[in-house]
Amino acid sequence: MKLADVSIRRPVFATMMIMALIVLGLFSYLKLNVDLYPNVDIPYVVITTILPGAGPEQIETDVTKIIEDAVNPVEGVDFIQSTSQENVSLVIIAFKLEIVGKDAAQDVREKIAAVRAQLPKEIEDPIIQRYDPSSFPIMNLTVSGNMSDKEITTFTKDVVKKRMENIPGVGAVELVGGAEREIQIEVDAAKLRAYNISIQDVIMNVGAQNVEIPGGNLTEGSRQLLVRTMGKYKTKRF
Repeated sequence: MKLADVSIRRPVFATMMIMALIVLGLFSYLKLNVDLYPNVDIPYVVITTILPGAGPEQIETDVTKIIEDAVNPVEGVDFIQSTSQENVSLVIIAFKLEIVGKDAAQDVREKIAAVRAQLPKEIEDPIIQRYDPSSFPIMNLTVSGNMSDKEITTFTKDVVKKRMENIPGVGAVELVGGAEREIQIEVDAAKLRAYNISIQDVIMNVGAQNVEIPGGNLTEGSRQLLVRTMGKYKTKRF
């Protein structure tokens, strides 16, 4: 009743109060931050490990099992879920909700570093990531044109991606798909069996020969030159 009495007796004052609330509400609305997902900490850690040329059984025995045994003692682990497929091991660690995600990820990194020597030498460094919904992409763009797939991929990587990364507010730009340059090696299965060589031996030797390593330095008067061993393949015949 008091609000009604004030509005009747002092209409100008009531009008000004309402206008002030409208202006304040409009200003707050325009300054309101918009997020696709709420700012919550979901304590999930994902470990992705790649072993080129390995089958699911080898991935399970030589990679996944070792990683599971290493991270299982970490404090706060709720459950562990793993997937072993060709070339890739995926281990998902779910922590209890009261665990801080950053601390959990750091503990996992320390455990993986401790067992790194037990993993196969040919393995790539395990990728340890926290599950962060706010880092998911909010925009997908498709690039096409009157060019070859390789030219479009190069243009997108060197021009479009770099320009989008410089836009204020853009966190990261990730390329999916495209036609990357690759060299395919066809082997003769019969000759491999005759020489008692596995396909993994071929992969290891090709990778070991296709490298460029430092060759030391050379002192010439007051100058010091760096020497590099050129070991990259130049032709498709080897």
